Amino acid sequence: MSYEKLDVYKVAVELRERVTRAIAKRGSRDLRDQFGRASSSVILNTAEGAGRWDAADKRRFYLIARGSAFETAAALTLLRAESALTAEQYANAKQFVIRVMAMLTNLAKRPVAEQGAGR
Repeated sequence: MSYEKLDVYKVAVELRERVTRAIAKRGSRDLRDQFGRASSSVILNTAEGAGRWDAADKRRFYLIARGSAFETAAALTLLRAESALTAEQYANAKQFVIRVMAMLTNLAKRPVAEQGAGR
């Protein structure tokens, strides 16, 4: 699938896997669930955007994924505050989520002609 080739997709999946493994049963259940929903939304909306033909549709899904990446970052901060993540795990995860945000920002900013090109 085309979305599986996107670096942002790969990094978002790795981020989710690493943090989910790290937090296991630590931190509040609600916060773990919220992290899971937000990080899943990044991955799912990135994939959906990649599958769209229309450049405006692609952009819309990438922007939704970007918003979910910000929510993921906030959840990481709260997980750290609850000591569900060590300082090192938090710093590592934060670097991943910042990378995801930057890549989604770049995808959303791509010119319309460029986004429609890979049909």
